[in-house]
Amino acid sequence: MPPNTLVRRRVLASAVALGVAAAIAAPVAIPEAASAATTGALTITDESSSPDRYVPENLPAKYPSVEAVDPNSNPQAFWDGGEFTFPADLAPARGDTYPMAIGGVNAPTDPICTSGGTVDLTLSFDVELMGPTAGVGGTADASFVLDGTTRVGTSTGLPPYNTPLGWSGTVTTTATVPVEQLVDGRLTYYVALEGFHNGSRSWDASGLTLDYSLACPPVAEDDETSTYVDESVQLDPLANDSTDPSTTLDPSSVRFLDESGNPVDTLLTEQGEYSVDTATGVVTFAPAEGFTGLTDAVTYQVANSDGLLATALITIDVLPFSPAMTLVKDGELDDANENGLADVGETITYTFTVENTGTVPLTEVSIADAKVSGIQPSSQSVPVNGIATFTASYVVTQADVDSGSVYNEASASGTDPRGGTVATDTADNEVPGTDRVPGLTVDKSSTLHDTNENGLADVGETIDYSFLVTNTGNVTLHDVTVEDPKVGEIVPASVTLGPDDQHTFTASYTVASEDVSLGEVYNTASVSAIDPINEDGERYVGVPDFDRVETVPPAALLTLEKTGALTGDVDGDGLADLGDVVTYTFAVHNAGNVDVADVRINDPRVSSTMPESMDIAVGGTGTFTADYTVTQDDVDAGEVANTATAEGAYVTPEGPVSVNSSPSTDTVGADRAPALEVVKDGVLDDTNENGLADVGETISYTITAHNRGNTTLVDVVVFDERVDGLQPVSATIPVGESVEFVAAPYTVTQADVDAGSVTNTASARGRVPNGPEITSPPVDNVINVPAADPSLTIEKFADLQDANDNGTADVGEEILYSFDVVNTGNVTLSDVAVIDDRISALVPASIDTLAPGERFTFLADPYVVTEADVQSGGVVNVASATGMAPGADEPTESESDTVTTVTTVIVPPTTPPTPDAAGPDDDGSLVTTDGALGLAGLGALALAIGALITGGLLVRRNRVS
Repeated sequence: MPPNTLVRRRVLASAVALGVAAAIAAPVAIPEAASAATTGALTITDESSSPDRYVPENLPAKYPSVEAVDPNSNPQAFWDGGEFTFPADLAPARGDTYPMAIGGVNAPTDPICTSGGTVDLTLSFDVELMGPTAGVGGTADASFVLDGTTRVGTSTGLPPYNTPLGWSGTVTTTATVPVEQLVDGRLTYYVALEGFHNGSRSWDASGLTLDYSLACPPVAEDDETSTYVDESVQLDPLANDSTDPSTTLDPSSVRFLDESGNPVDTLLTEQGEYSVDTATGVVTFAPAEGFTGLTDAVTYQVANSDGLLATALITIDVLPFSPAMTLVKDGELDDANENGLADVGETITYTFTVENTGTVPLTEVSIADAKVSGIQPSSQSVPVNGIATFTASYVVTQADVDSGSVYNEASASGTDPRGGTVATDTADNEVPGTDRVPGLTVDKSSTLHDTNENGLADVGETIDYSFLVTNTGNVTLHDVTVEDPKVGEIVPASVTLGPDDQHTFTASYTVASEDVSLGEVYNTASVSAIDPINEDGERYVGVPDFDRVETVPPAALLTLEKTGALTGDVDGDGLADLGDVVTYTFAVHNAGNVDVADVRINDPRVSSTMPESMDIAVGGTGTFTADYTVTQDDVDAGEVANTATAEGAYVTPEGPVSVNSSPSTDTVGADRAPALEVVKDGVLDDTNENGLADVGETISYTITAHNRGNTTLVDVVVFDERVDGLQPVSATIPVGESVEFVAAPYTVTQADVDAGSVTNTASARGRVPNGPEITSPPVDNVINVPAADPSLTIEKFADLQDANDNGTADVGEEILYSFDVVNTGNVTLSDVAVIDDRISALVPASIDTLAPGERFTFLADPYVVTEADVQSGGVVNVASATGMAPGADEPTESESDTVTTVTTVIVPPTTPPTPDAAGPDDDGSLVTTDGALGLAGLGALALAIGALITGGLLVRRNRVS
């Protein structure tokens, strides 16, 4: 047993009737006193023929009950409930006292807690007989009792026969005990002394019974682990340590022993630092930086729950950390047809050999190979310098033959102690495949959906194509496609075909105009695939096939619709003005059954279109646009009208054929706003330099016609009734321009003077080209004439129809009056008339006009002389002339003229004539209004008398002005 091992003993029973004392010696101190004897006394308290119970005094503490037996298995004494019980045959007297002594414990010389096997136990104890018996005889024995029944071992030093009282000696018992028979690590030791006399037992001295618990110290085993350079490692030293099952290891007791043997929590060496977790007992070692190799052993100690210690050594192997491995892959072909090549269905057995060439062990090593599956085993651990082998089988496929060989790559991977992944380089293997011979064919067929059932392909009808593709080679062909430039999408886009595989591709085609132009739908289909042999990117092309479908004859037709819209209507009136922009849209529709190419617009009105040309498919409509700026001619015309056509061509095998649309016309109304204005100027040739137009002087007129509108004016003529000889006779006047018309000189007339001025009005008239006439507003020109000076004279004549030739007017005779009226002014008078109260009527009553210097004679109806005329002595007649000057409010009246016709002399009556009598009054009448004969009447009468006296002649006055 290691020198530091603690042994703990327990005394379970002691003291017998004979006072046998037992002492078990120990080599070291223990919690109980080991060397000092413990004494006490066993007092007999009862006498009985049956076993009595005696209460011991001053005995060690109570332990579990143990029964002592004699060699015949008869119970001798047992400790129970703090009492010793003795057999009746000992028959101690009441009150007897048996002293006893217990000495030290002598420990076994060999370890007793080794698991398995046996232990050699030797216990010695001192015995002193202090009982009342004088001595014993016969033989005595002491032995170990196992399981409470089996006595083992031999004893020496037993008391001899007839041992006297007070004998003492050392009894030693030796036995080899199987460890497994130790109950809970405890051994019961009995001292059974028997006395015999003459061959029969005279007494039994089963006095000392010891239940000795074999206190097992822990067993500490050396520990060794490994780590890698610069990597800490932990180990549990208790993991392989053990102790008595009745005890437990104490993790908190783990300590390192320094050079002085002192326990420490941490220990620093040149090779690294050790530390212990005092709660768990786990040891951590942190190697010194860069250190590799096996560390020097360090000592640690551990105690069990009984406080017994054990020590052991710890060593750490610090390894370099260099994980690495290699892979070798081999493949063996099971060549069924012995052609030396891999054919479809043959088997290849692969072997994968992995070698750990690093410095660390590898775990979870496995093989990755995309080509094969079921690799066995799935994973392995490979120690340093170790080799692991994996295997797998593979069946050659068509894909392998397609590629020309069975080629695959594999790699191995594993996990190093730090959890990192370790992988090998790729290892490959290639088994040649059979020769590859590709082949492809395509068979093309068509079905026409003849909607009008005319048996021919029309534009818009559909043809369904089928393409049967066959792989006639011995290799799989990928990306097998059908190409047909005639059709659109071919379904499917591509397929993969193994040898002898077939697949039908389909496509639909709508008959187009170019087909009709050519007279047939002709197309060729080809088939291709990725070339499995060539690696230059070229495709393998199979055998092509073609198909024909007859079409209807071509019938081209273009229609054109032209529209114009004012897009630059500056004034926003919706009409085209000069400079406005008209945007034309030309919609060309292909109403035929063939596409028409290079369609263009022919329009003399526009210079170019957008686009310049285009292709228009059957049923399609193409739109062209063009901008046009409105010109003066357009405005003059009152509209922007133009006509366009569309032209194009379609292609036939014989060449292009032209197509022209019918013309299309569009008209945009123009904003015609014609306006004509004249300005008239007159220059007077003022011969008398009075600054006024006198009759006979001339005026030179110029009439200027201005085009104030937005249209050209043609056939412009000037109207002026006062002048003639205008030159030019007519003219064309552009917008904003003017033309002067010059008239022949105009001679001022009396009418001009009468009018108060030479005023004349001129106007111009023209027309818009191809449009309506337009007349300018009239314009006047005024040249002043001399101021009006109207004047009239009148001269009255009387012609007596003297029936009795008496030379005087008699009652009943007639007088014929006439009146000469002369215009003595400078203006023509109108409505010229004579005022004469004597006459009843004039012929004419009046005249319309009387020019200056003109004379006109008015004739009156015959006047019949009355009685009153005769009584008054004469027929006095006063007349005046009136006329209206131009522009006058009041008539112009001449001075009056009086004519008197003398009547027969009459003696005045005594009574004055009444005021109503005929005769001149204040204005020349003979009689005043109050009946008195006025001076004029007297004068007239005197004149009349004088005339009569002088010969009876009638005097007339003629006045000319």
